[in-house]
Amino acid sequence: VVIMVGITSCAPCKRFVPRFDTIGAANRAEARFLRLYANENASLVRLAKDTLKLSATPSFFFYKGGELVHRHSGANSLKFTDALEEQLGKLPAGSWESKWGGTKKDGGAREPRAAAPRLTKAKREEMEDKVAQP
Repeated sequence: VVIMVGITSCAPCKRFVPRFDTIGAANRAEARFLRLYANENASLVRLAKDTLKLSATPSFFFYKGGELVHRHSGANSLKFTDALEEQLGKLPAGSWESKWGGTKKDGGAREPRAAAPRLTKAKREEMEDKVAQP
Protein backbone atom coordinates (compact mmCIF):
# COMPACT_ATOMS: atom_id res chain seq x y z
CA VAL A 1 0.00 0.00 0.00
CA VAL A 2 1.27 3.46 -0.92
CA ILE A 3 -0.38 6.40 0.82
CA MET A 4 0.07 9.99 -0.32
CA VAL A 5 -0.60 12.42 2.53
CA GLY A 6 -1.14 16.08 1.77
CA ILE A 7 -3.19 19.02 2.91
CA THR A 8 -5.85 20.71 0.83
CA SER A 9 -4.00 24.06 0.64
CA CYS A 10 -0.66 22.53 -0.45
CA ALA A 11 0.16 23.62 -4.03
CA PRO A 12 2.85 20.92 -4.60
CA CYS A 13 0.34 18.31 -3.35
CA LYS A 14 -2.26 19.49 -5.84
CA ARG A 15 0.25 19.44 -8.69
CA PHE A 16 1.45 15.93 -7.77
CA VAL A 17 -2.01 14.31 -7.57
CA PRO A 18 -2.32 13.63 -11.33
CA ARG A 19 1.18 12.13 -11.39
CA PHE A 20 0.42 10.00 -8.33
CA ASP A 21 -2.80 8.76 -9.93
CA THR A 22 -1.05 7.96 -13.23
CA ILE A 23 1.83 6.16 -11.52
CA GLY A 24 -0.67 4.31 -9.33
CA ALA A 25 -2.68 3.18 -12.36
CA ALA A 26 0.50 1.94 -14.07
CA ASN A 27 1.46 -0.09 -10.97
CA ARG A 28 -1.94 -1.17 -9.64
CA ALA A 29 -1.08 -4.86 -10.03
CA GLU A 30 1.74 -4.50 -7.49
CA ALA A 31 0.31 -2.08 -4.93
CA ARG A 32 -2.75 -0.16 -3.83
CA PHE A 33 -2.46 3.64 -4.02
CA LEU A 34 -4.43 5.89 -1.65
CA ARG A 35 -4.60 9.66 -1.11
CA LEU A 36 -5.27 11.24 2.27
CA TYR A 37 -5.72 14.91 3.11
CA ALA A 38 -4.57 15.36 6.68
CA ASN A 39 -6.56 18.52 7.39
CA GLU A 40 -10.01 17.25 6.35
CA ASN A 41 -11.15 16.44 9.89
CA ALA A 42 -9.90 16.24 13.47
CA SER A 43 -9.20 12.50 13.42
CA LEU A 44 -7.03 12.85 10.30
CA VAL A 45 -5.12 15.72 11.90
CA ARG A 46 -4.39 13.47 14.91
CA LEU A 47 -3.42 10.57 12.64
CA ALA A 48 -1.02 12.77 10.67
CA LYS A 49 0.60 14.29 13.77
CA ASP A 50 0.64 11.39 16.22
CA THR A 51 0.85 8.24 14.11
CA LEU A 52 2.49 9.27 10.86
CA LYS A 53 4.65 12.04 12.39
CA LEU A 54 3.93 14.14 9.30
CA SER A 55 6.54 16.88 8.88
CA ALA A 56 6.18 17.84 5.20
CA THR A 57 3.65 17.53 2.42
CA PRO A 58 3.26 15.73 0.24
CA SER A 59 4.59 12.70 2.09
CA PHE A 60 4.37 9.12 0.94
CA PHE A 61 4.14 6.08 3.19
CA PHE A 62 4.92 2.60 1.87
CA TYR A 63 3.43 -0.35 3.76
CA LYS A 64 4.04 -4.09 3.33
CA GLY A 65 2.08 -6.56 5.42
CA GLY A 66 0.71 -3.73 7.54
CA GLU A 67 4.18 -2.48 8.47
CA LEU A 68 5.65 0.87 7.43
CA VAL A 69 8.71 0.00 5.32
CA HIS A 70 9.58 3.38 3.80
CA ARG A 71 8.56 7.02 3.84
CA HIS A 72 9.34 9.68 1.29
CA SER A 73 8.60 13.43 1.25
CA GLY A 74 8.46 15.87 -1.62
CA ALA A 75 6.76 16.27 -4.98
CA ASN A 76 9.70 15.17 -7.15
CA SER A 77 8.17 12.48 -9.35
CA LEU A 78 11.50 10.90 -10.34
CA LYS A 79 12.54 10.49 -6.70
CA PHE A 80 9.08 9.16 -5.87
CA THR A 81 9.16 6.58 -8.66
CA ASP A 82 12.68 5.51 -7.67
CA ALA A 83 11.42 4.96 -4.11
CA LEU A 84 8.38 3.10 -5.44
CA GLU A 85 10.45 0.85 -7.71
CA GLU A 86 12.81 0.08 -4.83
CA GLN A 87 9.90 -0.84 -2.54
CA LEU A 88 8.24 -2.98 -5.22
CA GLY A 89 11.50 -4.89 -5.65
CA LYS A 90 12.21 -3.49 -9.10
CA LEU A 91 15.42 -1.85 -7.85
CA PRO A 92 17.83 -3.07 -5.19
CA ALA A 93 18.03 -0.89 -2.08
CA GLY A 94 19.80 2.43 -2.60
CA SER A 95 18.80 4.11 -5.82
CA TRP A 96 22.26 5.62 -6.52
CA GLU A 97 23.92 2.21 -6.38
CA SER A 98 21.15 0.55 -8.38
CA LYS A 99 21.31 3.19 -11.12
CA TRP A 100 25.03 3.78 -11.39
CA GLY A 101 26.68 0.61 -10.07
CA GLY A 102 28.76 2.41 -7.44
CA THR A 103 28.38 4.68 -4.47
CA LYS A 104 28.27 8.45 -4.19
CA LYS A 105 31.55 8.26 -2.29
CA ASP A 106 33.45 6.50 -5.08
CA GLY A 107 31.65 8.37 -7.86
CA GLY A 108 29.80 5.33 -9.19
CA ALA A 109 30.30 3.67 -12.54
CA ARG A 110 30.09 5.57 -15.82
CA GLU A 111 27.27 3.53 -17.38
CA PRO A 112 23.74 3.65 -15.94
CA ARG A 113 21.92 0.42 -15.12
CA ALA A 114 19.46 -1.10 -17.56
CA ALA A 115 15.97 0.41 -17.49
CA ALA A 116 13.56 -0.93 -14.89
CA PRO A 117 11.23 -3.44 -16.52
CA ARG A 118 7.98 -1.58 -16.03
CA LEU A 119 8.45 2.14 -15.46
CA THR A 120 11.45 3.57 -17.30
CA LYS A 121 12.57 7.19 -17.26
CA ALA A 122 11.20 7.65 -20.79
CA LYS A 123 7.84 6.20 -19.75
CA ARG A 124 7.75 8.45 -16.66
CA GLU A 125 8.47 11.52 -18.79
CA GLU A 126 5.80 10.46 -21.27
CA MET A 127 3.27 10.10 -18.43
CA GLU A 128 4.24 13.47 -16.97
CA ASP A 129 3.85 15.13 -20.38
CA LYS A 130 0.35 13.67 -20.72
CA VAL A 131 -0.58 14.86 -17.21
CA ALA A 132 0.78 18.35 -17.91
CA GLN A 133 -1.33 18.76 -21.06
CA PRO A 134 -4.58 20.71 -20.50
